[in-house]
Amino acid sequence: MIEKFGKKDLQFEIERRNFVRATRIARSLGMSEEKIRDLQLQALWQMALNRNAAGVKILAQEYGVSKRELEKYLENRAIQERINVKTKGLSACFDVTTGKYINFKEWLKFYTEKARQVDKHTRFIFGGMGIFS
Repeated sequence: MIEKFGKKDLQFEIERRNFVRATRIARSLGMSEEKIRDLQLQALWQMALNRNAAGVKILAQEYGVSKRELEKYLENRAIQERINVKTKGLSACFDVTTGKYINFKEWLKFYTEKARQVDKHTRFIFGGMGIFS
């Protein structure tokens, strides 16, 4: 059974802050690429704010967001959040991979550097096939 969605469904998911689902609904409704990209970036921000590195990677690949574009967006969004004094999500929390309490800036730096290291290794072994290629 194919589910049919309307604009009310899209608004409902946005209000619930379920941006992954909202992105899918927006695409099924034939919304503009600009609106879809905005929802995709919201979903990526939400994943990053929850410190879900695997989720960020998977969504970025699915959405066709380059590592450079993603890193720039997350850095700029974090700056904007600090300006708007929405810093709770940016404060230090425990990261399972590092085993330390790190803030969002440190988390982003750790995972972007880790991605660069993996990418260098991947290029060496597979001749240029990067993670987000």
